[in-house]
Amino acid sequence: MFYYLIVIVFCILFYYFGIFKNKYKIDNNYTMIFFIIFLFFSLFLFYMSVYRSLSVGTDTQSYYNYFWNKSYLILFETAIISIYKIIEHSNDFTYFFIICFVIVYGFSLFALKKNMYNFWISYSLFILSFLFFLSYNAVRQSMAISIIFFAMQFIIGNKTSNQSYIKYICLVYIATLFHVSAWIALVFVLLNKIKINKKVYLYSILFITFGYFTEYLKELIYPIISSIEFYNEKYSYNPDFFFEVNKEKGFIQFIPILIQYLFLILFVLKNFAEKLSKKELFVTNYYFIFLFLYSFSGIESIDRIQLYFIPSIIFFYDMLLFKQKNNSLLGISIIVFWVVYFTIRILQGTNGIYPFELRV
Repeated sequence: MFYYLIVIVFCILFYYFGIFKNKYKIDNNYTMIFFIIFLFFSLFLFYMSVYRSLSVGTDTQSYYNYFWNKSYLILFETAIISIYKIIEHSNDFTYFFIICFVIVYGFSLFALKKNMYNFWISYSLFILSFLFFLSYNAVRQSMAISIIFFAMQFIIGNKTSNQSYIKYICLVYIATLFHVSAWIALVFVLLNKIKINKKVYLYSILFITFGYFTEYLKELIYPIISSIEFYNEKYSYNPDFFFEVNKEKGFIQFIPILIQYLFLILFVLKNFAEKLSKKELFVTNYYFIFLFLYSFSGIESIDRIQLYFIPSIIFFYDMLLFKQKNNSLLGISIIVFWVVYFTIRILQGTNGIYPFELRV
């Protein structure tokens, strides 16, 4: 837990620096100091990611085995095969971790810089919600998602053009070379074009709760998901695991969803009287769909799709704090929630990232 405690301390530090930057004019000397701290912290994260034990992360050992038995040649997409072929020359699997970290962390940092109101706040939330839980487990998807996260700069602004949409589609295609499911990101171009009625946001918690605790909606979604040819082929050896409910989730797991939903309602009640910008509309819809997908929680295929909506967490709370920059209680509530949520998930051993160990 020692390594994760260091992560938490630095996330709180960066978060509050971002809060102060929202409220006050910060001297450039302080910004430079925090930038230096950020560089050292990035090296620390690099060290954790690259030199973690094969037991850290649900898929880490599998990717190591693929390297030695050459099964990656028939299992994976073009970009992943290329990474394996690059590291074949060194015969050292460490380079796989290095390349994966550089792709995920690099594209995500550029995304934060391009897409967010406040880099420091969004960076803290990226670490607490995305980096460990995604890149240590859904290895290929995390690289695809980070590329899409970066690409969103071309579709969220008020001034989008045909050229920007072409750039976005090209980047989505590149993401599919890491994980073919990234094609789902094409639907994101619609998120800033649809304004959902405020009542839908307010009352959808009833639908989410019903879906979360019952099997009815999950039984309805089964024939839809199972009809997707790619997933059918890939998981033909074990369709029950991928298409049917395979995870039991109770009330304790539902509490964080409810809290996140309350933050969304706070934003809707305070801001829907005014005209939202295209970016605000995009972010609100993006985050709403992320929460809505909990209606089908427990189905592996839906959980995999939901991963593409995880960046909405970073988008939403960055926007919420920007719109409510003078609300100190809100700022405290958000960081307390995400630190507690991060800590509990770590201690529960979610995704196999605890206990954290280094390779000998």
